[in-house]
Amino acid sequence: MVIKIAQHKISDNNPFIIAEAGVNHNGSMELARELINQAKRCGAHAVKFQTYRTENLLIKNKKTKELFNELKSYELSYDEFGELMKFSRKEGIIFLSTPDDVESFKYLRKIKVPAYKIGSGEIDNYYFQKLIAETGKPVILSTGTGDEDEIYNAYSNIYAVNKKLIIMHCVSEYPAEDNTMNLRYIRTLKKKYKLPVGLSDHSKSLLAPSIAVSMGASIIEKHFTLDNELKGPDHSMSLDPVNFSLMCGLIKETVTLLGNKEKRVTYNENKLKKLIRKSIYSTKEIEENDLLDTENTILLRPQLGLKASDYEYFLNKRFKKKKNAFKPVRAQDVE
Repeated sequence: MVIKIAQHKISDNNPFIIAEAGVNHNGSMELARELINQAKRCGAHAVKFQTYRTENLLIKNKKTKELFNELKSYELSYDEFGELMKFSRKEGIIFLSTPDDVESFKYLRKIKVPAYKIGSGEIDNYYFQKLIAETGKPVILSTGTGDEDEIYNAYSNIYAVNKKLIIMHCVSEYPAEDNTMNLRYIRTLKKKYKLPVGLSDHSKSLLAPSIAVSMGASIIEKHFTLDNELKGPDHSMSLDPVNFSLMCGLIKETVTLLGNKEKRVTYNENKLKKLIRKSIYSTKEIEENDLLDTENTILLRPQLGLKASDYEYFLNKRFKKKKNAFKPVRAQDVE
């Protein structure tokens, strides 16, 4: 099945790049708009935020009060997300947001986001997964913190309702260290589920997304900030515009280098072929009726006469006419 997010066809040859803005707007619409603007300039196909109501996300008590207040400070209103979606459309970039609660999901459904991301925290939230799957829109499932059984259960739950499923390899560490990234697992997911697979990347690496693409990832999601020095939970582990642009360039270069699964002789190779391949040449004066052998012939470049691949066949064939030294031997010379 071909899966499209807006007009973008999900394909190994054209990886879908998501700038994960998350809450890196710090609760500011001005920052949020600039994140959208810069994500487009950097080469992202989509920019993604997080939509939530803190009261629906985290219990409030003495232990969680500080975290609760912090999350509340990053909260944008539903109307503001509606404005950001319109602004994204104007800028020519796809707007996405991860719903972190049912109410927020219902709002995103109302404004008709083109796809839904299910965050790693919902890997075992089957009720929530099913609500999202029932929209019929593409579902991007993050697998951070999930073991093999949990990933399979989430896949089964969603796929039974909605075949437009993309599974994202994810290591839910902030940041993820290089030795925990386990990017070869992308191939395992792709082989096991026969679905598009991507990488939700929490590492600081510029190289990880390109390696993921070489493993078959067709979606790359990478945390994005305007400034690593800004205060907030994700800024320090996110890529700034300069590095995000570099990452996008590396992904495009990787796709070009990977090519396709077929071996094709290129135009320039065909031009070079005769120069670097060998053919049969005479090594001395050869008289009519002499036999072609390893004493009077040699294989040399360029390939002007009988090909090197013909040499064994023509050994001990008789020359039909005289041949000067160091001349290419051609088919009409022997019988």
